Amino acid sequence: MGWQVHVSRDARVALGRAVAEKYSAILLDINMPEMDGSQFLEELRRQRQDVPVIVMTGYPSIQNAASAVRLGAADYITKPFTPEQITQSVRGMLGL
Repeated sequence: MGWQVHVSRDARVALGRAVAEKYSAILLDINMPEMDGSQFLEELRRQRQDVPVIVMTGYPSIQNAASAVRLGAADYITKPFTPEQITQSVRGMLGL
């Protein structure tokens, strides 16, 4: 797709980047070490309301979905998913 992608295995480092840099979109997993995706999204929203976020999880629950929506996630995708599903979600979120 020609998109530039940054990857982080450390949620705290990723959060610092997400706050400091201007990303077009963030793809966020619920299960992460150090901080879960809901905590990440909550803190991100305190500092940056403008960046669209797609929440992904292999452990779907009504509570996780409701939390993601409440915190302004643009989409909530459950695993397993296909590359096409992610591409469609990102394109839709970005209006492409």
